[in-house]
Amino acid sequence: MKKTFSILLTLLLGVASANAQKNYRDLDVKGFEELIATDTIVLVDCRTVNEYKDGHIKGAVLLDFKDPNHVAKAMDLLNKEKHVAIYCRSGRRSSAFAFQLANQGYKVTNLYGGILMWQANGKEIER
Repeated sequence: MKKTFSILLTLLLGVASANAQKNYRDLDVKGFEELIATDTIVLVDCRTVNEYKDGHIKGAVLLDFKDPNHVAKAMDLLNKEKHVAIYCRSGRRSSAFAFQLANQGYKVTNLYGGILMWQANGKEIER
């Protein structure tokens, strides 16, 4: 019984610790679409130039996550008074970038599932 309790407690603390480290929020397509419809956000596409040219969400500015200076460039471009809504192809790069920006004091929301999920839900992209 003690061993089972110990294992459960360890798992619970691990989950709590992982959640405490997440300093931004994820939204599904519907929530993200509602967020970017407001004028209080800056929409950031953090994919490569070629991915951006293949199609992006209307109004998105490009800040390539693969650029070694992406955080410095973001800090030069983005206003901390504005909320940052960020996405990439699948949500992996934008999650990492969201974490980095939040550590710099930005309020950040990530599109869960990225532009792939956006398109899968029938949302338009701009070329």
